[in-house]
Amino acid sequence: MLHLDVPEANSPEANDALNEGLRALQDALRTPGLETALYNGLPPSFHDAMGRWWTAYDRYLSIVSGAMKVTCARGCAFCCMDNPRGISGVELLGVFQSLAPEQRGTANAPAERFQTLVDEHGVEDAQVRSKAQLNPCMYLVEGACSVYAARPMACRMFFSVTVPSACDPATDAQPVNPKLEPPQVLKDLLKAISHRLQLHRLPKDLRRGMAAIELHPPLRR
Repeated sequence: MLHLDVPEANSPEANDALNEGLRALQDALRTPGLETALYNGLPPSFHDAMGRWWTAYDRYLSIVSGAMKVTCARGCAFCCMDNPRGISGVELLGVFQSLAPEQRGTANAPAERFQTLVDEHGVEDAQVRSKAQLNPCMYLVEGACSVYAARPMACRMFFSVTVPSACDPATDAQPVNPKLEPPQVLKDLLKAISHRLQLHRLPKDLRRGMAAIELHPPLRR
């Protein structure tokens, strides 16, 4: 990971956004009955808390990325050839709930292709090989993310400050891709929420995780 000197990351505005996100995730974690909520229905207060979290985190990203010369733009989708990792179960749930009916099941084939690479080469090498094969994300439609509002943190925090063509896996260019990760306490809260929802055992990469969550008993109904 590249660490850039971005004073705005520690600015009062950025810290306020992260603190707002912290409170939102704490509220989500305190939601009563999360262990059975997928069967009984997630209450509006949970959706509200998660919505406040994403709004706060996006505000943090806007503050920090605004201080960089970010070159990402609609139609530049080389990063969408990757298979994001480190995704919590509650994030996968958010993507699942955003899917149109015709989008459900589209993760199965990409997940199987990635699993084959994992079986043959291990996870780390599978990531490299999958990206080199230019296998696009199943939610990439005409160069744009069709689940943009629900995309997981691993997608949101990834930026480029070099020319878009440098991100092309087919070139030998060396792109500069800072990753604006939140503090560990926020990632731990997402994990804790996922555990209470009984979603903590799902695969932590997008393709296999989405294929698996569609098979989760209460979500198949």
